[in-house]
Amino acid sequence: MRPLAATADAELVTQIRTGHDLDGQATEELYLRHAPMALRLAHRLRGGDGSGEDLVSEAFLRSWQRIVAGHPIDSFKSYLMQAVRNLHVDRLRRDSYLIHLETLGEHELDLAADSTADELDRLEDADEVRSAMTKVNPRYRRALWLSAVEGMSLPEVAEALDASRSTTAVVLFRARKALRAAYGDVSTRLAC
Repeated sequence: MRPLAATADAELVTQIRTGHDLDGQATEELYLRHAPMALRLAHRLRGGDGSGEDLVSEAFLRSWQRIVAGHPIDSFKSYLMQAVRNLHVDRLRRDSYLIHLETLGEHELDLAADSTADELDRLEDADEVRSAMTKVNPRYRRALWLSAVEGMSLPEVAEALDASRSTTAVVLFRARKALRAAYGDVSTRLAC
């Protein structure tokens, strides 16, 4: 049994607020208790786009920051669930402004008969990348675009995504991983 398993949420919140959670056990206990339910809610809200874990991490971080800042939280569970909902709504708003690859249109390159084999290979690779990018969830796609295409630094991407630097670093890591997997799927399919 965990040492704080029998401790009420309100007492754990008080320990965190008053600075008596130096070893992080109260924070960990709150996370272990409520993260599974928050994750179920996030998956229900976000669907299968893979961003549920990010949503819960960000919601938990924001909830913890509110506690540390001294704000009263009557029910941690309710506060966390509402934070998940609020972040979901924020992301829906933000996602509506995302760059959609479909609106970028087809590349307008001259494929004249004298095109070199290198140019054709480059065009084929570009098509594979575009196809793979459409399979990556919109938040990951936006983070990749800002970082790789627009050349933004981590703090700039974090500001554009309205997320913390640590959350943005995780999003970029997962985005690159998702793109590699999608690219591998596309390349394999085209090679067959």
